[in-house]
Amino acid sequence: MNDGVRTSRSAPWHIMAIAFGVASASLWLSFFIAPLFLIPLQAAYGRLGKRGGWVATGASVLVLLPALLWRVLASGTPIVPLDIVGALAFPLACLAAIVLFNAAFLGRVAPAYRILAIGLAVGALSAPTIASMLADANLKNALVGSVSQLVEQFKGVLAKAGGIQGAPANGMATSATAATSATAATAATAATSAEGYDSAALVASLDPGRMVATALTAFSSCYVALICLLFGASWWIGNRIAGKESAGLKLAPPISEFRAPETLVWPFLASLGLLFIALYFKAGPLARAFAWNLVLAMSLVYAAQGVGIVAHILVRWRVPRGFRIAFAVSVVVSAMGSPIGAVFVAILPLLGVTELWIPYRNPKGVGA
Repeated sequence: MNDGVRTSRSAPWHIMAIAFGVASASLWLSFFIAPLFLIPLQAAYGRLGKRGGWVATGASVLVLLPALLWRVLASGTPIVPLDIVGALAFPLACLAAIVLFNAAFLGRVAPAYRILAIGLAVGALSAPTIASMLADANLKNALVGSVSQLVEQFKGVLAKAGGIQGAPANGMATSATAATSATAATAATAATSAEGYDSAALVASLDPGRMVATALTAFSSCYVALICLLFGASWWIGNRIAGKESAGLKLAPPISEFRAPETLVWPFLASLGLLFIALYFKAGPLARAFAWNLVLAMSLVYAAQGVGIVAHILVRWRVPRGFRIAFAVSVVVSAMGSPIGAVFVAILPLLGVTELWIPYRNPKGVGA
């Protein structure tokens, strides 16, 4: 007997579970919205119970394995076993993690601790692969070449707009050094007017080699937090869309009611102390990356609590739900392209952790 919500005769639970699994595999294969692929599986767990979740996960594996193998074999390049392992490792690890996350023996563990524990474990297992990828000279050269092409296209747009005189519209720099020399020469010839000088200075600052190095360093410092975000968001969204009478909806409260476990503050403060030590003593790149990953992963839980505080205030002010959603989307978008939005997002963990001492959601006192 299934331990989830009873479904109608026209939609047997095992058919729904298979549909959830196929949807999950399709999302991963879509590439552009691949990070959403765990949501249907968690929805299956939340609506259909553990048996439904297992069937959905199995269906996802049965679709993903041949599709990913075909994608690797059809690439037209010589294939080695490591290529197949690389294509299968991450999605299969995520599928295993979602099964573990919903395991019965972890049922009494707070979701925040489960997300952090499994996310940190997957991050630790992925560390050798990430380190190998970041040390791959061919990957760096390919990224530099792609960024150089984008820089040249950007210079061409400015040249057509009259911002830079004599800037080449097309062509791809063969290396980061060549791209830097070209942009420096362009900057020198474009300093004849204030507008041209500003445009030339902007282009001269676009060093593809430096941009790629900065991006890879940033990724190495936050990839564990991204994994935790993937698991946490998938768990919450999947349970929220599982259905009105589902067990999953009861497990995942509205974001306006979310509170991190109080005991989590000690690991969070310890991770901050570790980061300060690594920065003060100028530790090596690996130690700094480890400290940053730990801090950012811990901060995610308190960032969610900070979002909950903001959402609670908006609900208390009776702000329409559509406006609240639009506000949240605008904050996320601005965080990616605006310093002000980035600062607002950075304040969220601080807002969440200080709720231990400041009752933001109950300003009149406990029990008021």
